[in-house]
Amino acid sequence: MTTEYSKSSQFRDDLFFENRRADEWMSTSEAASYLRITPNALRILVCRRRVKFFKLGRCLRFSTRDLNHLLTKGV
Repeated sequence: MTTEYSKSSQFRDDLFFENRRADEWMSTSEAASYLRITPNALRILVCRRRVKFFKLGRCLRFSTRDLNHLLTKGV
């Protein structure tokens, strides 16, 4: 039995492995978990300017797009 799927019922391959949108912002603990490092290690990367960050008051925010770039580029 052959099953054909319509275009609307197929999932998008490019989004299948992405668990976050490209324009989403994360806190320090969320970004550290996303990178699979400790929050302190992420703060060290911030201090060394190895990762792009934005500061909102006292809070650091990280773009998913920038973190993905860091993962592909390497530290």
